[in-house]
Amino acid sequence: GNRILVKSLSLDPGQSLEPHPEGPQRLRSDPGPPTETPSQRPSPLKRAPGPKPQVPPKPSYLQMPRMPPPLEPTPPPPSRPLPADPRVAKGLAPRAEASPSSAAVSSLIEK
Repeated sequence: GNRILVKSLSLDPGQSLEPHPEGPQRLRSDPGPPTETPSQRPSPLKRAPGPKPQVPPKPSYLQMPRMPPPLEPTPPPPSRPLPADPRVAKGLAPRAEASPSSAAVSSLIEK
């Protein structure tokens, strides 16, 4: 029984392999199907005028990216504070020390 199944499987691939080479050869020898596809393409092109009204929605996709640009400016501020915080913290630390000293100097000068 198993042998029969194996034989059937072996016969199936053999038969399937035979039609496959013939198929591509037929397509190559028969330019008809390729010509039919172009003929069908013009018909979609005729339908394209209908989708053309749908083309404006594509600008809407362009507008969607336009909407993010305002959002893009907002993300930079968060990103800026992150690098700015360490820099500012470091900068404020020395500056803070300098500012009290300058304030002390100014106070001493005022005195």
